[in-house]
Amino acid sequence: MARSIKKIEGDETVHYVSPRAKRGRKKAKIGVPMTAMIDVTFQLLIYFILTTTFRQAEGQIPGTLPKAGASGAATMEKLQTPIKITLHPVGNSNESVAYEVSGVHDRIVEPQRLREVLAQRAQSGGNESPVIINARRDVRWRYVVEVFNQVVANEFKNIAFQNTT
Repeated sequence: MARSIKKIEGDETVHYVSPRAKRGRKKAKIGVPMTAMIDVTFQLLIYFILTTTFRQAEGQIPGTLPKAGASGAATMEKLQTPIKITLHPVGNSNESVAYEVSGVHDRIVEPQRLREVLAQRAQSGGNESPVIINARRDVRWRYVVEVFNQVVANEFKNIAFQNTT
């Protein structure tokens, strides 16, 4: 049996190399399975196409301004003077509340009286005036809802809430 001898560069010694080693090992081919990736890509594409909702791009919100003249000035005057209702807790455990309405000098303690005051304001200035309900954090929520109901009962249309500490 013939032995093959291979000389390694830089080395004076001779090493035995088998014929199988001379032939060399075939490198394993590593491939990425493209078929599966393409399938998943198309499935995602179909999913996004089917679940997308098409709508018009958002634009400007249509709105109108009051016309210039006497009626426009009166409307602007009403909008500049809102009706402010401030709620103050009464008592140690905040079981009651007092209402303070802008333009009324005395505090109101009864919801019926508040309704009467708001009815007078709605008749004199119209119900287009904005109403701001201002409540401190320690006022119970039921009183805020009560004031809101009184304002809605008098058919005011512009209602806002304000919270003070």
